[in-house]
Amino acid sequence: MDRVLLECLNQKLGTSQLTRSSYESKLDHLTKVNYVKQQHVKRTRILLLRSASSGVHLVDDH
Repeated sequence: MDRVLLECLNQKLGTSQLTRSSYESKLDHLTKVNYVKQQHVKRTRILLLRSASSGVHLVDDH
């Protein structure tokens, strides 16, 4: 296991020590969170593209 990655995760997650199993479960969780964020960004981008191509503006310019 990469020591630097483990230390970085420890700091981010606010834990002093991680066992291998908790390290893997936290990594799984972070991967899932990241995936959900990516899906949200993709959906938002598609909505913006659709609205731009149809001439509808989501933001009012005042």
